[in-house]
Amino acid sequence: MIVGYLRVSTDRQELSPEGQRKAIEAWAQRQGQTVAAWFEDELCSVTEAEDRPGLSAALKYLQEHGPARSGKRVMGDRVLAVAKRDRLGRDMLLVGLLERQLAKEHGITVASADGLTNDNTPVGRLMRRQVDSYAEYERDMIRERVKAALAVKRSRGERVSRYAPVGYRFAGDTLEKDEAEQRALDLIYKRRAAGDTPGAIVKWLVRHGLTFRGGPWHRNTVARILSRR
Repeated sequence: MIVGYLRVSTDRQELSPEGQRKAIEAWAQRQGQTVAAWFEDELCSVTEAEDRPGLSAALKYLQEHGPARSGKRVMGDRVLAVAKRDRLGRDMLLVGLLERQLAKEHGITVASADGLTNDNTPVGRLMRRQVDSYAEYERDMIRERVKAALAVKRSRGERVSRYAPVGYRFAGDTLEKDEAEQRALDLIYKRRAAGDTPGAIVKWLVRHGLTFRGGPWHRNTVARILSRR
């Protein structure tokens, strides 16, 4: 039994669900098989299976609907097919552990439609680890490029998120100081220098009628402000 799993991540989307589906279907046809069911996770970049409803559903389907055999399951009876291994995840360690767990506990084999890493020989296993390692490297490089781009935008005072930093507000897409919040920040730092805890500071702010963006100050907000100073 072959089950197709599709994933569109938030960091890289050049391989659309339809493109992934066609790649898996072509691979299955080369095996003389058809895909029994399809499962998908949209805009999802996490690796843990329990945080991906589509992947969890695919694994449950394989466990419940796979070929019935007496005794020990035979590897290859149940196949989770992906277009590329990075659709399973981009963390080398977690992907390897997930693949091993599926094989050992449920007899489920992970297969990539490129066909280059499915051979369960020492060379095939080495190739899978190399592919997983490159996927993790690529993910980290994407993060570094995003961080660098955001740093440039911050240095220009441009918008980088939905919310302005404490002490600032957005004027269009540009940051400008919020004088009321700046005064509150000064008071928070002074109370901290005097020995007050974040909880005591919040009580002091509330007692003096100071609010934060239309609502009350919270201990966690004050603690984050102090930790990032």
